[in-house]
Amino acid sequence: MRSTIFRLGVKETGVSDVYCDESSVMTWSETILSNMKRLRAGVWLLALMLVCVPVQAKWIQATGKAAIENGRLDIARQQAREDALRQAAMQAGVRVYGHQSLRNGDLTEDQLDIKSHAYIRDVKILDEKVNDDVVTMLVSALVEQLAQCDAGTANNYRKKVAIVGFSVQNRQHPQYGNLHNIDRALPAYLAKQLNYLDNTLVFETSRTRLYDDLVNAPTAFTQQRTLTKAVTVAKEMGVQFVLSGVIRDMSLKNPDAMNASPVASLRRSLGSLTGWGGYDQGRAFALEIFVHDGFNGSIVFQKFYRIERRWDEPVQSRIAFGSDAFWQTDYGQGVGDLLDNVAHEISERLRCQPFITRISRVDGRILHFSSGSSAGVRPGDKLSVYRTFQFSDSDQFQRYELTDMHTALKVDQVQPHFSRGSLTIEAGRLNIQEDDLLIAW
Repeated sequence: MRSTIFRLGVKETGVSDVYCDESSVMTWSETILSNMKRLRAGVWLLALMLVCVPVQAKWIQATGKAAIENGRLDIARQQAREDALRQAAMQAGVRVYGHQSLRNGDLTEDQLDIKSHAYIRDVKILDEKVNDDVVTMLVSALVEQLAQCDAGTANNYRKKVAIVGFSVQNRQHPQYGNLHNIDRALPAYLAKQLNYLDNTLVFETSRTRLYDDLVNAPTAFTQQRTLTKAVTVAKEMGVQFVLSGVIRDMSLKNPDAMNASPVASLRRSLGSLTGWGGYDQGRAFALEIFVHDGFNGSIVFQKFYRIERRWDEPVQSRIAFGSDAFWQTDYGQGVGDLLDNVAHEISERLRCQPFITRISRVDGRILHFSSGSSAGVRPGDKLSVYRTFQFSDSDQFQRYELTDMHTALKVDQVQPHFSRGSLTIEAGRLNIQEDDLLIAW
């Protein structure tokens, strides 16, 4: 089974791996520019994207110390390591919000979170000494600086994401290896990787598809005169973003390599034994990823990825996408590395987006909304209240605007998937209704 440990930061790729630059990406700030003529005074368009700085990772050596009290060497070792990691983080210019665990007397920790700034993704203990009841520990820590937002509290919350079933542009391509389950198994793998991170909360709906016309995806005209079905899916799922994708290519570089004829089989055998005269066994994997804002349908992330790796499985092999046998192939390893990179980039792009949730019920001064402790909401949090306004532009396409009500909701009760809070005045006086929004910038 492929490891589920999420790999971040600097990563090595094969010579043939190509992660292409974003194409045709319409960021929230670009949405603002394209809709400036439609904005009215005092109205904010739900299209503000905060700026991030690049992600960096580096190895840092640091020393930590801790006194042994009451003979508890295990606790002192834990404290010394924590002190060393703090020192490493300080050298990287970040603040640590860490947690460790003790199992069977041994200190264990997979990573140390550094809230909104970085985290320790690997630690090596280089030296450890005990002198005069003081533990001194030298560590080497791989500190990764995450995308930092300009301002605001949005990073305190996990953004809810619905990941729909992916589409395969050429249905004949998955036949080699019986990879026809890729349309559901691939998003399931991405969802698992994204849920390991601290800023996304992913829900699968792999039976749902966003696109009928795959060539022109992500554009998909709907009966409601919108350019995407993402808004409908987001409302049904109660999420902020919708993640979708199209698998553009899984073709063999030389289809004759899979020919079942005796001559082709002999040629493959000779090529395998001698390294000469065989077929080129390269196989492509091209994927285009789209992340839609679930409230206005704009694209907040779009990127095309492509690699080519060796596919030398037998012609009649039926290993299925995501199986242990698939991950053990050279092709599967390359695809897995690419998908890890995809999850990382999506997470970093969403990290600096504002946290937005729908109001689900209005009762006097009390508002219920569709996010809870699973998204990081806590009693005492304050969220800004925005009214939503839907209108049709000159082409009769539906658009969405927000009006800042200049008031805040204070959260007082939190459940795993929903919460409630109170306003200082009656919601009716501001005409606040269901499906209006709460935002943490």
